[in-house]
Amino acid sequence: MRKLAFAAVWLLIFVCPWENILFAQGRGTIVHIVGLLALVLSILAITKNLRIYSLPPYILAIIIFLAWGAMTYLWSIDPAASRTRISTHIDFILLVWLIWESGRVESRRAYFLLAYVMGCLVSAGNTVLNYSHGHTEFYGMRYVAEGYDPNELGLILSLAIPIAMYLILTKRQALLQVICWCYLPLGSFAVLLTGSRGALVALSIGALFILCVFCVRTQIPRRGIGVRSR
Repeated sequence: MRKLAFAAVWLLIFVCPWENILFAQGRGTIVHIVGLLALVLSILAITKNLRIYSLPPYILAIIIFLAWGAMTYLWSIDPAASRTRISTHIDFILLVWLIWESGRVESRRAYFLLAYVMGCLVSAGNTVLNYSHGHTEFYGMRYVAEGYDPNELGLILSLAIPIAMYLILTKRQALLQVICWCYLPLGSFAVLLTGSRGALVALSIGALFILCVFCVRTQIPRRGIGVRSR
């Protein structure tokens, strides 16, 4: 049962970066369907094994923060918007809990990271496809995947840049390496196509991370040679 729960959470993370593409085409949001499936399977797995782990401090901190945010409903000037935000907060904390529950092992967390990169690969590919076809809805100069705001999509894609680099450096599976190396140029190009300044800053930080990693990796062998020569 835990394997099924893990697979459902993996699929949930995979579809998150491109959920709006399906929604824009009138097929409904797939994230809520997959998320409900992952939640049910995770609860069944806990019930079957009769093992309940105490929540880590960071999840407790998130719960307290979101609970305080939910209390603002009592004096909100827009109750409808507050209810929507509270529902989003509940979805968020459930997602964090699902990832924690199914990803206690480091290898599983790596697969979750790969799922996010693969999902971003779908959105980046759709963005580049719209660019090649000249489809734009934002000021005639900004290109995005269907159903996305340029700033939102740009940030989603930017976050996957350092994640892909981390997986390249820490994992040696051939398919994983190919996926991550393909995403680095495609994702970077898609971020530029969104025309988002905030996403460009995030992309620059990711590029700086990659540059620092390469500098460190090239300096270590040189130091090793110097030590041996002495």
